[in-house]
Amino acid sequence: MILEYIVKNKIYVFALLHVLIWTLLPTILHPNMPLDMTELVSWGHEWQWGYQKHPPLSSWIAEVAMILSGNSTWAYFLLSQISIATSFIIVWKLSGKFLDKEKAFMATILLEGVYYYNFTSPEFNPNVLMIPLWSAIILAFWNGLQTSKIQYWFFVGLLSALAMLAKYYSATLLISMVLMLVFAKDYRSHWRTAGPYVAFVTAMLCLLPHLMWIYQNNFSTFHYAIGRSSSEYHFYNHLLYPLKFSLSQLVSVLAALVIFGVAYSKERGRSRHILNGSDNKLTFLFFCGLMPFLLTLLISGISSASLKSMWGTPLWNLVGIMLFYFFYKENLSERFSKVFYKTFIIIVVISVVAYIGSLTFRTSNRAHFNGQAAGKYISDAWNQAVPDMPLKIVVGDLWLAGNIGFYADSRLSVFTDMDTQKSSWLNIDRLRQAGAVIVWDSASEGERLPARLTVPCTKILLQNPVVLPWRNGDTDKPPYMLGFAILVPVSKYEKSEVICDSKYN
Repeated sequence: MILEYIVKNKIYVFALLHVLIWTLLPTILHPNMPLDMTELVSWGHEWQWGYQKHPPLSSWIAEVAMILSGNSTWAYFLLSQISIATSFIIVWKLSGKFLDKEKAFMATILLEGVYYYNFTSPEFNPNVLMIPLWSAIILAFWNGLQTSKIQYWFFVGLLSALAMLAKYYSATLLISMVLMLVFAKDYRSHWRTAGPYVAFVTAMLCLLPHLMWIYQNNFSTFHYAIGRSSSEYHFYNHLLYPLKFSLSQLVSVLAALVIFGVAYSKERGRSRHILNGSDNKLTFLFFCGLMPFLLTLLISGISSASLKSMWGTPLWNLVGIMLFYFFYKENLSERFSKVFYKTFIIIVVISVVAYIGSLTFRTSNRAHFNGQAAGKYISDAWNQAVPDMPLKIVVGDLWLAGNIGFYADSRLSVFTDMDTQKSSWLNIDRLRQAGAVIVWDSASEGERLPARLTVPCTKILLQNPVVLPWRNGDTDKPPYMLGFAILVPVSKYEKSEVICDSKYN
């Protein structure tokens, strides 16, 4: 009976196993919060409609996870795998529109061979959040095209807005969908229905608060995105950057291609499916499955904009469906199935072992930083210096200050580099009123308060550096030397105590 249940619900069993494995591994092997988590929870704690680097959705979701879990890092890893598992279920439902039941299952689990679905998946971030959102948009879009029901087009608009609130790169998918409605004759008639307009109005209404935030904050997210893709100009970059991105994406889907290719190569004496250009399903898969990738190459080729390989994270949700639909429309053979599943298991085991090895043997300072000890020590130091006022703000670079802000006795607001562009919810006046702890790496910046973190005309109590052993017990490298100072709230000192000399300026 149990076996029958597993077979009947194998996609859900598979998704659950994926969640368990890829949540437990980083929870056990990555004792300190990752950089992406540091960013998201530092931003999400402030509940803004946007942040310097990204739109707000991933930060909000991460903050909710922290609230529900009592600030536990395992919840962050679980959140990421819930995103991946959600995409598995959505892609499985979409696969059923194009393939028979067994092929749909194979096409879905083939995603386990995509690099972004396994090795990089533990760190929840805007890229990971786009994976289920893109899958859901494509499914809603297909249902809207096939039924013309307004509710599906409403969900296209709502999900599109959420995808844009996750990351602006989602525009490549939305543009691809519009291009299909414009250039594919089988779908052009939908412009004469209410569907596309309902989707557009819904998306714009949902995005309006964020658009207002963008305007009020001088388009800071756009400036950051442009800066990330900028580089020294060379004429060959028009070809080099698209080529490098293409190669990185080939590597990211290579395991999935190997699984399918090995099984496919064993199909002797069977006819090969020839693509039919008049097939409206093929057209849909091309525009939703490949056009965002091609648009990315085109934009980079024209502008010579540098591309980050991780931007490709949401691009390959349909890779399994495309492989089966484009190249294997015949009835599934027993030989293909056996080879497919054997190769699949081998690839999955290799991925898991490689991930374990990468965390076990790497000497990442961030992975083994003792954030809990640092947060506790600094909370105690503040309570001794300013016993009747709670600590509310920590100042420093995002990773270090974010760690202190997260692991302190109570969650703190992070004033990143004392830069109001990076932390628009804070300013120097509030810093003076509330006080703060200021943190830095004293091994690289010295024991004195760095000039970039000074607040003139305030009372600052410089503390002795804190010696922090690594959480993995590594004694072969020097311990982390945490420099910190206490900026006393203005209400707690007399004007005669104010420091305004060059010592801190």
